[in-house]
Amino acid sequence: MNTGYDTINLQIVETLPVYTLTVSSNIGVQIGGSGAYEEWSNVTLTAPQSVPLEGVLGILGGRDVFQEWTGCTNT
Repeated sequence: MNTGYDTINLQIVETLPVYTLTVSSNIGVQIGGSGAYEEWSNVTLTAPQSVPLEGVLGILGGRDVFQEWTGCTNT
């Protein structure tokens, strides 16, 4: 049926804000999880409990032990 009017299809798309997460270690251990995440995303980060020290101390059994996450954190 011709009504004389053009039909307009309108689609509204709402996007969530995206945040960038940067994860790094002060002892050079690779920790995955860096990237861009939409608001309300859940992200799980895992750090090793301990890693061998470099050099002579590592040879003698010395280890760096994970203590805590620092920076802006929310658990």
